[in-house]
Amino acid sequence: MHDEAASTQVQPRGPAGLSKRSSNGSRFAGDRKAATVLCLPLASELHRIHPVEVASHREVRMTAYNCVRFRVRPGQEERFEQLFRSAGRDFEGLRKMALSKSADGSYFSIAEWESLEAIAAARPMMKANLDTFRDTLLELSQDLGVTDPISGEAIFEMAR
Repeated sequence: MHDEAASTQVQPRGPAGLSKRSSNGSRFAGDRKAATVLCLPLASELHRIHPVEVASHREVRMTAYNCVRFRVRPGQEERFEQLFRSAGRDFEGLRKMALSKSADGSYFSIAEWESLEAIAAARPMMKANLDTFRDTLLELSQDLGVTDPISGEAIFEMAR
């Protein structure tokens, strides 16, 4: 039987087995900033980095998130929420999404995706959704417009 872990070439990753890389796809629109992503070793690589026994090999599933901040025009909150809820979201690769309202009255949506590529592929449809409620939003700044979007790969996740 071929042992895939035994044939894996492990590149030096720096302190604690971590490496850093930059991702240009981190911003939702305009790619204004790059994000730093920590790459954790695969389960199959752990025994090569630290003397640990890997009990099982699980498929490593990449997760990406996007988050978009909005400011809603006073008196338009109910309409915004209704339009946001009713927008189509049959996006390939979208796992789940939530809309939250912060204490300062701003809103933000956060979504979990299979990959950054899935987010990029869904952008035209997400922009079409935005157009359905754009008139309910305040401009955040001249640079940002009515949204403050950001996206990137998960570097830490926890579930209970």
